[in-house]
Amino acid sequence: MSRYTTEADLSRTIQLDLSHGGTRLFRQHVGVFWAGTVVNRVGGNITLANAYAVHVGTAGMSDLYGLTDGGIFVSLEVKNPGARTDPGRLADQIRWCALIASLGGRSGIVDNLEAARKVVHP
Repeated sequence: MSRYTTEADLSRTIQLDLSHGGTRLFRQHVGVFWAGTVVNRVGGNITLANAYAVHVGTAGMSDLYGLTDGGIFVSLEVKNPGARTDPGRLADQIRWCALIASLGGRSGIVDNLEAARKVVHP
């Protein structure tokens, strides 16, 4: 069982642990969000007029990205141990990691702090 209650908790731990010295990691949000003019707000529900979709990121982009060791790009997909990922989404994430590696960056899918350290500082 992971000591982290959520993937976000593990991701924050990795980001804080590795963002020092010559390394900086940042959180990347990926998805579709909605924007428009708020016409009604009741509790947690909002009604928008002139709503439009805002696409952020690219399918498969990793949760954390940044630079290390003189400008090498780093990309980490964080998974909570034991969590299941949709096979299509996982395939996109694997392709993203392969793309970053093919361009000289460091990238990987990690489920613990030590694995993240090994990707960033091999």
